[in-house]
Amino acid sequence: MRDQERVLYAYKQVAGVQDCRDDYEIALQTFTGTLVRSGLAAAMAALERIRKREGTKLLLDHLAGAGIPGLEGTAGQRLAGKVRELDLDGYMLATREMFRLAAWFRRAVQAEFE
Repeated sequence: MRDQERVLYAYKQVAGVQDCRDDYEIALQTFTGTLVRSGLAAAMAALERIRKREGTKLLLDHLAGAGIPGLEGTAGQRLAGKVRELDLDGYMLATREMFRLAAWFRRAVQAEFE
């Protein structure tokens, strides 16, 4: 996915979040902070811990729908398990793509929710 495609995807998904913005923002902050500090598997585990919240479910669906290599076609609720099944090369590629995507989601949330 090219950067321009990530931008459009992130802003479109975030613009559609209406009822659970606080939960969504908390889930996104939890995900991005853990992604930077501990990696993709830990970030997915952090979302699994709060997966019953509507904002978290929505974020997982948005991340799953982004077409990250190795994770395409995975439902949001299965995303963490699919990440743990990746081989090392797939995991590194998915992590790099998630970093890029998460940065645009953060920018979109800052622009749309304020």
